[in-house]
Amino acid sequence: MVEFLRVRVMYATKFVAIAVAVGAAFGTEATAAIFSTGFESPDYTLGALNGQQGWTKPFVVNAPITDVASAGVGDPAVPEGSQYAKVIRSTGDARAAKQFSTPALNTDPFVVDVLLAYGGVSTGSLPLVYITNSESSFNGVIFGFQESGGQVNITYRNLNTFTTLGTAVEDTFYRFQVVIDPATASYDIEVKTLGGSLIGSAQDALSRAGVNSFSHIGLSVLTGAGTLYADQLDISPVPEPSGLFLIGCAASAWSIFLRRRG
Repeated sequence: MVEFLRVRVMYATKFVAIAVAVGAAFGTEATAAIFSTGFESPDYTLGALNGQQGWTKPFVVNAPITDVASAGVGDPAVPEGSQYAKVIRSTGDARAAKQFSTPALNTDPFVVDVLLAYGGVSTGSLPLVYITNSESSFNGVIFGFQESGGQVNITYRNLNTFTTLGTAVEDTFYRFQVVIDPATASYDIEVKTLGGSLIGSAQDALSRAGVNSFSHIGLSVLTGAGTLYADQLDISPVPEPSGLFLIGCAASAWSIFLRRRG
């Protein structure tokens, strides 16, 4: 019996190894990022974000690149590296915008992964990120923070309605992961602490104004005073499920082996 089990394990191991090799051969390789930045030197230098690496200021904006040493009292600690971007609003619509894709993404899904924090908000303040179709558009996929009733919520916009995922702490970075499907003008969103604890998630939210073509990202603060901090921004295609393919191959190989061995 022991020898019988040893042989079964040996053959099963071979089948799984072959399946994994096949999966690795036919699974999709990791895809390159569409746009990725940690706002670090030498690509970014301390000072105004406008004009650096294609960032513009379609509206009045104070959007500096800041490092730990020059950060104001209470500014959030940088999770990685030593620099980050922030948009500060006292009056007027504050916005820094960047074109991340030419032509616009309008077919295949893609992922936006970014660390965001807020600070110094007043009543009704909206420190938000826009994924949209022009540098000055306030439509599209919208997420970030919203002051309401004396507290600040982590929020996203489903068509014309802001929806709360949880509450946020000032000067604390959160990881926002958003999967956007241009074909349906919809998106999924998940927000976690830097330690990996889930704050909240939602599926099939609708892009504001039905925007289904995406080429620009906007870092914005609207309505009232406040600051939006951004770091570790990555925009990438949704990878093919090659990992699931590997698991499927291994499971199929094991099933075939059991049938053959009786």
